[in-house]
Parts: sequence; structure tokens; C-alpha cells
Amino acid sequence: PSQSYIEYFKSKPNAVIHATGHLSPDSKLGSLMKSADVAATIFDTSEFSAHAKQDVLIKNFIKPFKPENLKSIILHHGDPDVKIEFKNVITNNFDIPVYILSNDVTLNITSDGVVETLSRASKFNN
Repeated sequence: PSQSYIEYFKSKPNAVIHATGHLSPDSKLGSLMKSADVAATIFDTSEFSAHAKQDVLIKNFIKPFKPENLKSIILHHGDPDVKIEFKNVITNNFDIPVYILSNDVTLNITSDGVVETLSRASKFNN
């Protein structure tokens, strides 16, 4: 899904694409960081990894973005139980809707954040 999101948001001047962890210069996002044809702001912070602890992500990632300005958060990496637990931690500490990306749900994302979730099963079975 991230490849689709990058493609969509790279042309949006009010979008921020934030790569956490190692970003290979040969990757799609790595090459976009050098491109003049990107309207979005792209950040690369290598101090985070896919294995960062919840308290570190909250302190060093969510809080610097000023949670009151965030429209929504989408979790997409990690074990299912850990993502559910982290979603609960975020929603208990901040007034931010949190969504877990999965293969059976489509998220409609606008400048207002996630505005709709659609079950792919019902979408394709109707």
C-alpha cells in the first residue's frame, strides 16, 4: 500500500511523506527525495526502526508532529496484536482517530485524514 500512497501524495503540496528507518537511495521514496518533480515534503529520519518501542514512537514521532494537528494515524507495520495495543495506547492518550491498515480494508484518505473505511469483502461481493 505504501507505494500507492507515495504515488498519490507526492503531487500534493500540503502532504508530508515521512520515511522512518533506513531509506535506500535506490528505493522509490529514496529517488523521490532527489527529484524536483515532487510537491510533497519528504522527510527521512533514520533514528526510528520498524522495531521502535511504543513510548519512543509517541515521544519522538507523534508528539513532534503536534498531535492536535494530526487528522488521523494509520498503523501498517507490526504483529496484529501489537498494532491493536498501540492503537489503544494512542487513542487513550490523544484525540486522534487511529486505523490499522490491512488487506481487507480500503481507506479513503483526504486532507481531512481518513474519512471512510470500506470492507473489501463487501465492496467486491456486492
